[in-house]
Amino acid sequence: MGEGAGRWSGIVPAVAGFALPRAARTAPWRCALALALMAAVLPAAAAPRPAEREAAAEARLRVLEQRLAALDEAQRADEARRDEALVALRAADAAVAEADRRREAAREAEAKAEAELAAREAERAVLAERLADERERLARLLRAAYVQGRHEQLRLLLAQDQVGAAQRALAYHRHLQRGRAAEIAALQAALAALAEASARVEQRRADLAAARAAAEAAQAELQARRQAQAEAVAALQAGLAARAGERESLQRDRQALQALLAELRDAIADVPRRLAEDRPFASRRGELPLPVQGRVLRRFGAELPGGLRSDGVLFAAEAGSPVHAVAPGRVVYAGWLRGHGLLLVIDHGEGWMSLYGQGERLLREVGDWVGSGDPVARAGRSGGGAVSGIHFELRRNGEPVDPRGWWR
Repeated sequence: MGEGAGRWSGIVPAVAGFALPRAARTAPWRCALALALMAAVLPAAAAPRPAEREAAAEARLRVLEQRLAALDEAQRADEARRDEALVALRAADAAVAEADRRREAAREAEAKAEAELAAREAERAVLAERLADERERLARLLRAAYVQGRHEQLRLLLAQDQVGAAQRALAYHRHLQRGRAAEIAALQAALAALAEASARVEQRRADLAAARAAAEAAQAELQARRQAQAEAVAALQAGLAARAGERESLQRDRQALQALLAELRDAIADVPRRLAEDRPFASRRGELPLPVQGRVLRRFGAELPGGLRSDGVLFAAEAGSPVHAVAPGRVVYAGWLRGHGLLLVIDHGEGWMSLYGQGERLLREVGDWVGSGDPVARAGRSGGGAVSGIHFELRRNGEPVDPRGWWR
C-alpha cells in the first residue's frame, strides 16, 4: 500500500465528511455515496504492483511444477515396478510352458513304456502257453516210452525176429525226448530273458512315473509362483488404473501391437501361399470354428480400464486346453508381447489375421503352415490374465474386426 495508501488516507476523510455539509453527511443517499466512493478508492489503493503479481504467479507455478514432478515420479516408480513384475511374469510363463512340455513328454514316455510292458506280457503269455504244451507232449512221450519199455524184455524173448524194430522204436523215443527237452529248455530260457526284460521295462516305467510326478510337482510350484507374480502385476495394474497414466500404458500396448501387425504385413507381403484350402478368408464368414470351447468373459468392444474398448473376445478355458486355428494360414508371430502374454498370430491372406493371446504354451513356430482346426496353443493366463482362457482377435489390415457373425 505504501505512498498510495497514505495519499488516499488523507483524501478519503475529506470525501467522506469534511468536504460535504453536515446535512449531506446525515442523508442516507449521501452516506451511500460516500461509502461507494470509499469502496472504489480502497481497492485501487490495495492493488498489488505488477512485480508482486508476477512473483505470486511464479510461486504458484513452482508449487504446481513440484506437484506434477511428484506425480510423475510416483507414476514412473509404479511403471518401473510393473515392468519388473512383467519381466518376472514373462519368465514365469516361459517356465510353466517348459514344465508343461516336460510333463507331457514324461507322460508320453510312460505311455510307451506301458505299451511295451503290455507287449512283453502278451509275449510271455504266449511262451508260457507253448511251454505248457511242450511239457504235456513230453509227459505223454515219457508215459508211452515207459509203457513200451516195461515189456521189452518179455517181447524180446517171445519175438526174437522183432528185436531190431523194438530197438529202433526205443531209439526214436529217446530222440523225441531229447528234442522235447531241448525245446522246453529253449522256452524256459526265452521266458527267463523275457522276465528280465519285463523287469527292466517295469523299472523304467517306475522311473518315468517318478519323473512325471516330479515334473507335475515342479509345474504346480511354477504355477503357484506365476500366480503370485500375476497377482503382483494385477495389484500394480490396479494402482496404475487409478492414475491417468493407465490410459497411456494401454495406448502403448495397443500401439506396440499395431506396430507389430504393420511389420508383419510388410514381412509377409511377398510370401507365396502354399495352403491346401486356398479359399479367400472373406468367404469363410459364418463358417469359422471357435478357437476354444468356453464361456465368453469379455466381448468385442467391452470397456477396458482407462476408457478404452476391447479389440477382441476373451474366452474362459481350463489351463492347458487346446486352442485351435480358426482358418488355414501361416504363423507369422509366436512369442511374448506386453499386454498379451504368449501371443500367436496367423496370417490368412488378403490382410486378414487372427490373434491368440495369453496362452500357457505355444505349439507352433513362425513359418509353420496350419489348417483350420489345428491346435496352435494351450489356454492359460500368461501376461497377467485374471482368469484362465484365451484372448482372440480378428483383424483386417491391422484394424480390429468384431468376430460376431463369423462363427459357425
